[in-house]
Amino acid sequence: MAGDRDSTTPLQRLIDDSADAELTLHIAAPSGDFALLEQWLDSALQVEPLPVEISAQGSNRDTAGFLRAALQLTVALQNAAGLPLFRCARVVDTATTDTGQLALQLRLPQLANFPLSAVTEPLLAALEICQHALSTPRNEANQIALMDYLQNEKLPQLRRGLFSGTATVPLLRAIAAAGIPYLHLGAGIYQLGCGSRQRKIRNSASDRDSVLGAKLASDKWATAQLLRQMALPAPRHALVNNAEQAQQATQLLGWPLVVKPVAAERGEGISVNLRDADALSAALTRAQAAAAADSVLVEQQLPGVCHRLFVANGQLLYCVARHPIAVTGNGFDTLAALTTAAYQQQRLLPPWLREQRPPFDTATAQHFAALGLSGDTVPAAGQRVTLRPIESSDAGGIDEDMTQRVHPDNVALALKATAAFGLEIAGIDLITTDISQPWHQSGAAINEVNFTPQFCGAAISRSYLSTFLDSYLPDGGVIPIEYFSPQQLTAAKQRWQQFHQQGLQCALLHNSQVLLSDGSRWTGWAPSQQQLLRALLLDASIDALVVVSGA
Repeated sequence: MAGDRDSTTPLQRLIDDSADAELTLHIAAPSGDFALLEQWLDSALQVEPLPVEISAQGSNRDTAGFLRAALQLTVALQNAAGLPLFRCARVVDTATTDTGQLALQLRLPQLANFPLSAVTEPLLAALEICQHALSTPRNEANQIALMDYLQNEKLPQLRRGLFSGTATVPLLRAIAAAGIPYLHLGAGIYQLGCGSRQRKIRNSASDRDSVLGAKLASDKWATAQLLRQMALPAPRHALVNNAEQAQQATQLLGWPLVVKPVAAERGEGISVNLRDADALSAALTRAQAAAAADSVLVEQQLPGVCHRLFVANGQLLYCVARHPIAVTGNGFDTLAALTTAAYQQQRLLPPWLREQRPPFDTATAQHFAALGLSGDTVPAAGQRVTLRPIESSDAGGIDEDMTQRVHPDNVALALKATAAFGLEIAGIDLITTDISQPWHQSGAAINEVNFTPQFCGAAISRSYLSTFLDSYLPDGGVIPIEYFSPQQLTAAKQRWQQFHQQGLQCALLHNSQVLLSDGSRWTGWAPSQQQLLRALLLDASIDALVVVSGA
């Protein structure tokens, strides 16, 4: 079919000029049930049907279908591993060898500053999976086995060294769809756009986030201290190192209590609703183990629900109430059956579509017992029963969009807390009984200030991605670039001067020489005009470009 060979924009190809990698492979000739393979790809793995260019004239229908499936799955695996490539490899030629193998000649798209293995290893995995799918019946057991293999073995291997987060691929996908050029600079850092309108980002960390503020935010004790010093609400707590100190803290704080590590993330090691000395001692041990440190926080438990206010670019992007993961009764299944069914349903999904959810395990049974329930309890139809006391990255949770209900005073509080830490992007966790009421009336407090908050990990968050990009790259991230032929040199210089008169730092590129608006020469050297142009596009001091091409 007509391919995606030229689907990237000229500006994107200029900024990232990585050449396609040429690869020759010999694989077992595909044979088996090709309709079954299609079922695996479409219904089980739910792979996006991207266009695939197959130039080889000798490919029969089944071989072409197999290669199309494998190359589409390759992109899905690359994306799941954190590699933001959105087009398939091209099949240049195929041939059958003397031994009956299928010889493939491929051209694989690449991204700057990634090793070739980041592209080839997902391809080899996809070919292996597609070969397996040709002869493997699609039933629940086989589907779960494949998805667990991807989740627990293959994807961890593919992710090694890629420095990606939940926001990386969705954000770059939206950037590419908008025609905004991007370049991987290394270590998971991307330049978005060009010239003075460019921004840099790493997952959800911006180029304007303070390093010192990020360090402060990683320490929950220091975070609360700074908030209180700025007259902002924070929970009362004590820093303790042992059980004796923890018991002493109860005299100051009362019950119930929360115990948490000072520096752990994703809700690890947190215990809530502690009401006696034995529970406090056990929670202290868990927190110390999670953080591999003695110092932990014993904190007054506040009433209400944790609300994540996601602040970006000086404004509230969205707010979600973070409810604990739960099941809903149907009037006849037990809690154990409902929990297991919900868990198994997620296991049937590919890792890139799964939502975190716990099985019916010891922690679940203990939580049910704390609620006065058991795995044998049959909840009424529509009754919601939580599986954990709080939302966490480990156990999952249920987000509720509260953006339109946030009181303006709570928005102002989140913005002030973000600014106090010198962050441009932050997740402010506010515990409150009612987000529509101002914090100074509801008794709300800031539980955490999160640097690099999770973004694009859930549907609500992803729905605000375009709004985020509009504010992060308000002019589309692209500076004015105007091209002139050598015969139009006079007009080019006039346009260069006009940009200067508008107060813009404009570079004039002509004959591999670069003049800035004040007539001085730009500092830099490259062996070709094309490479000079790329360097200028990466220069954050350049507001506009006038290019005399063909000279």
